[in-house]
Amino acid sequence: MINLGIGIPFRRMGAGIDPQAQAHYNRVIADGGLIPSGLVGVNNFFKTVKGIYGTSDITTAISVGLDAQVLGYKLGAGAGTTAGQAAQKLYSCSGSSGDVVQTTAASQPLLLVHSGANYFFSPKIEANYCSTPSNNVISTDFEIIVKLSTFNVATDGMVISKQIDGFQRSFYLYYVGNQTFDFTISTNGSSTASTASSTSYGISNNDVFWIKVNRTGTTFNFYKSTDGVSYSLINTTTLSGAIFAGNSPIRIGDGLDGISYLFAGKIYRATISNSIGGAPVVDFNPSQYNAATSQTQWTSTTGEVWTINQSVGNTLKGTIVDRTKTQFVRGLYSMQTGTGTVFLTGNNVTYSEYVAAQLSENLSQSSPVTLKGVGSAQIDFGTTSAIQFYAQDNAGAVRRFDPSFSFSYLLNIFNIIGDSTTTAYLNNVAGSSSSNAQTTTTINQVSLSGSSNYNNFTGVFNTLILTSQADNSTQRTAIWNIIKIINNL
Repeated sequence: MINLGIGIPFRRMGAGIDPQAQAHYNRVIADGGLIPSGLVGVNNFFKTVKGIYGTSDITTAISVGLDAQVLGYKLGAGAGTTAGQAAQKLYSCSGSSGDVVQTTAASQPLLLVHSGANYFFSPKIEANYCSTPSNNVISTDFEIIVKLSTFNVATDGMVISKQIDGFQRSFYLYYVGNQTFDFTISTNGSSTASTASSTSYGISNNDVFWIKVNRTGTTFNFYKSTDGVSYSLINTTTLSGAIFAGNSPIRIGDGLDGISYLFAGKIYRATISNSIGGAPVVDFNPSQYNAATSQTQWTSTTGEVWTINQSVGNTLKGTIVDRTKTQFVRGLYSMQTGTGTVFLTGNNVTYSEYVAAQLSENLSQSSPVTLKGVGSAQIDFGTTSAIQFYAQDNAGAVRRFDPSFSFSYLLNIFNIIGDSTTTAYLNNVAGSSSSNAQTTTTINQVSLSGSSNYNNFTGVFNTLILTSQADNSTQRTAIWNIIKIINNL
């Protein structure tokens, strides 16, 4: 077994670099794009897929193949929350005609890049934070270390806190917004007793750095590090009083109630020790998050359970980034191919479509990927039925069915096998089928979150593989396994 670039195993399919894999890698790099999995990841993907379909030309099997982590992306300008971290393009393994593109900065989806360490993306939007129940963990002497970055050094926000608004307040570490931090404690659980303020940390937008704060007696210190090993003292001040014990939760990226003083940035880790240089008694460590076990929480090695809290509705969400992914918001962000290539055509069109995505808005109908043309097809996520399939032929005839699935992951792998009989699968388990015949269907555009406004998608999109054939059970299972592995499921 060898790695895809982020600890993802693929079986070696012969020695050397596949020529089409090399050509894809060269095309992406020459265009100014990036591939987190590297040439090794691209090569393993191409060889594995070719082996599944028994072909020397990947384009004979796959019409469109997209995955920011494995096949690459091009960074866009973005706007607002996505400024400097947006996707302008996702590259298709089938060639440039399958690339999805968005040139309008304000319409480019959020690009969450994974570059070696998991982190919590905190969007500074109400109800998006991580939390764990907690009894008192520190009182007089303590040490807190956080690895983080802020999207905008002018924007304030809470990094870590243990308090509930109006009562059960213990402490909080707050980024003031002018390259400085405050650390505040309460001795009675209801009011602020003492605050220590740092001098400037000398940071810029998106800098990744460590902050360490500790107290011995009443002496309080602020430190900074760029590697988590060597720390420089920023300043020393006074912080008096025993911290109120309380039983409020510890929160990451949130101040009081999921509404106030929210943080905008990335938080990679946060530890709390009840002595200087001591072993952590609390450890917020997203690298311990395992999507295959749970996508809503994980248990730290120090024993506490961390929960990922997300807002509802049509907004960006706080999420653990364990691989490079794109996040869409209905009506705001979309990407699509051009219309110069016919990806699918024919009577009772023969194809398979695989989509790995996570819906995060409670809509009755929401589609991460829509196939467009004179005819059209899409997978819809719904509330009354977990997944629906819709197809329309060139004459306007429609077939639709509800397989009545039950989600087994938040990030699910959806699969449609389409021909004269169409069957939908969720995580490789078959739902109901439709045998209604369709006349000619022509698909000449693939769109991510780009249907009608009603069908647009809010959530995370990771992978699309659109094949030019109806896969048999062996091929379907093999592709499902690939997508499952590259999505850490």
